[in-house]
Amino acid sequence: MCSPMPIAPTRGAMIRASAAKTPWRLQVNASNLFDKRHVTSCVARGDCFLGIGRTVLGSVTYKF
Repeated sequence: MCSPMPIAPTRGAMIRASAAKTPWRLQVNASNLFDKRHVTSCVARGDCFLGIGRTVLGSVTYKF
């Protein structure tokens, strides 16, 4: 049986920057900003699964 973990919401953020006259766009997405450990689900036999830790993704886009 897994030990109980508190249910806490995770925080995410998205930042995007683009200039009006340029074809470039920069974007950063982050989830679980404070890297909280949390249980996403538990099954009847007692197996519990932890959620994904902090994730940060970045992208650069050029529009032709």
